[in-house]
Amino acid sequence: MKTFILILICFQISHFIFDFVFRTNSMIEAKKFSKPIFPIIEHAILHAFSFYLIGSMFKFPFEINFTIYLIEFVSHFLIDYFKGFINRFNSITNDVSKSMFWTLFGFDQFLHQIIIIIIIYIICN
Repeated sequence: MKTFILILICFQISHFIFDFVFRTNSMIEAKKFSKPIFPIIEHAILHAFSFYLIGSMFKFPFEINFTIYLIEFVSHFLIDYFKGFINRFNSITNDVSKSMFWTLFGFDQFLHQIIIIIIIYIICN
């Protein structure tokens, strides 16, 4: 159980750092409307690589670690891409003074957290 909590904390810290601290202006702009696509891919790669490094720190077998990398890369890309896609067609989700902006933002973060829990479940089973 201690290892589970420690891994969870490491993934949470990583998620926070790469979603809010180490992001470039091009990533921020691309994520708003899902274009251009390369900065979103770059953002997802950074997330996935940080999870891979955490897995290496805990000495996960390569197969598990690579699976973590793939799950985090694909899910992070898809969640962020579709959030931007929704923003393209709904201006209310772009206005920080509207509750819909915060609902979509919260849902985006909720999905990322669910993925983290799924990844930890895979690791521990």
